[in-house]
This record gives sequence, structure tokens and C-alpha cells, in this order.
Amino acid sequence: MSNSLKVIRIEAYGEWNSYFNKCGGKSLPQAWEYGSAKKEAEGWLPQRYIVRNENNTTIAIFQVLVKKIPFLGGVARINKGPLMIDDDLSRNNYELSICSIKAITYKLKKEKIWLLQLAPFLPPNNYIDNSLKKIGFNKRPNPPADSALVSLSGSDDDLMMRFNSKWRNLLRKGLKLGVNVKFDSQDSQFFDLLVKHYERQQKEKGFKGTSNEMLYALKSNQSEHFKFNLLVAFASDKKDAESVLGVLVVIQCHDFSEYLIGITTEKGRKMQANSVLLWNALLEVKKNGALWFDVGGLNETTPKGIATFKKGMNPKFYALTGEWRKWFLRLR
Repeated sequence: MSNSLKVIRIEAYGEWNSYFNKCGGKSLPQAWEYGSAKKEAEGWLPQRYIVRNENNTTIAIFQVLVKKIPFLGGVARINKGPLMIDDDLSRNNYELSICSIKAITYKLKKEKIWLLQLAPFLPPNNYIDNSLKKIGFNKRPNPPADSALVSLSGSDDDLMMRFNSKWRNLLRKGLKLGVNVKFDSQDSQFFDLLVKHYERQQKEKGFKGTSNEMLYALKSNQSEHFKFNLLVAFASDKKDAESVLGVLVVIQCHDFSEYLIGITTEKGRKMQANSVLLWNALLEVKKNGALWFDVGGLNETTPKGIATFKKGMNPKFYALTGEWRKWFLRLR
């Protein structure tokens, strides 16, 4: 089947978004603005492709991030792709996804890519793993980016009642204690607070996380379809660094949203600022048309406290096959 597929490069923002919006399952790394942010912050060149079948029907889209190396070609990354048109993770349309991966692999080889790192938007099963091995991919030991989805359908009351009782009680406690949530305005008045508290958390907990450059690039690449929702919780009406209880970033892309960063101070944890922040973020993206919220990672490496917090929203879990690597030639 892959021999009959056509891979076509897309250069226009509007055309890409028209296909992206038709995909049943969406992922943040496949958004146009995310690719533009990676270029701005880290030097990756985004290349966007659609895959068409023998009937000239578009079946899949890929955003590929490429870095060129003089005289050698380039390395490429595909994260949480392909996205399938009119499909989602529950429909088991794996054969088309594998054929699309094979087609894009052949395309990238012709463009002198010598290494492809792939994290498919596909679940773990024998058919997928064996198929990727037949194409020439080797599985990496990195933990897969498993996560979970919260449906934002129905009324706000419906949404709250789908959370477990403990989560709801903690949220009500935070609201009663007067946690004051403010949204970032267009003048980015809270961005410096985000960076300050995020750097402190990175130092205290010893992780790298998202770079400041990438955070700024995500914010600067906002569009009609891509929103960088920055929320800050304060202990009072004051809006200074000393009054901060927590900071939250949620990205919305079309009808899909995803948790990116959450930080809570010691006082904020006691006042349940994390619950109040997330609840306000969910209401905001829901109001702006989001149908789904991705909790932003939920696997064996997720710290126990964070995992418990995310599971309290009773999300629908999904597992991914993990990272794979294919060499097109070996350097000497």
C-alpha cells in the first residue's frame, strides 16, 4: 500500500491548519506554531507533509523537524505523528499509519536525511512494533510519552462532576480560601514570574524541562488557533512575586489543549492553588472551543503526587509505542 501513497510538502499555514483540524486525534508537537517555536528557540527547521492515497484522498499529516549538517545531510525528528485524517487513537487504523510512516521515511531518505528519530502517535502492540522493525527502525529505551485525556464536553457542572470527590473537595477548599487567579494579558506582565518560579523549580527538583527560549517562542507564536494560556495564582489582590501561590501554562490548539507547566509554592499547596489554577484553565479553553485536555504526560516516570493529582480528574488513559530510530547511513 505504501508504494501507492504520495507525500506532498505543504508550505501554506492555512492549508496545513485545514488538514490539522480534520484529524480526530491531535498532538501539540504536530501544530504549525509548535514547529515555528522549535525553529525560533532551537534551530529546528519544520517541514510539513501530507500523505495521499491512490484516490488522491489525504489520509495523514506529518510535521518533521530537521537540522541540516553541512556536507552530510540532516537529522530529522517526528514527535507524536502521523496524525490521521478523521481518525483517533481508538479506531485501530494502524495499517494506514504504518504505511504513511514508510512513505515519509522514503521521502526523507531522498532528501539526504541520515538519521530519523520517531515517536509515533501509535499505541504499543506487536503489529506496530514488528512493522516498524521491518521498516528498519530500532526501539529506544526511553520511557514512552503516555498520557491521558479529559473530555471537556457538557456543562461546567458536568465537567466538575466527572472528577473524583477528593479532587472536587480540594478545589472547593482552594476557592473558599480565596485563591485569586489572574490570566496573563497581552503585555506579558506575568511571563517574568513564570520564568522565575520555573527556574527555581528546575533547580530544586533537578530536571531540565522546557527552556526559557522555548517558552518565549511558544508565547510569541500565538495565533487565532494557538493560545499560550498563562495563569498565576495569588494569595490576595496583590500581583507581586511575594504573593504568588502558583503558575500554570496550558496550550490550546484548535479543539485540543494540553498541560505544559505547573508550579506551586509551599503556601500554594496548602491553599490548593494547583486545583484552582487548573480548573480556571479548563474553563478558559473550554469556553474557547477546546473539546479535549491532555494532562501532559502520565507514565511510570511521573512523580507520585503529580500522578495522583492528574488521575483525580478521571481522564482516559492512552499509551504510546515509544521512541524509535532509523539510520539511513552510518558515519565513519
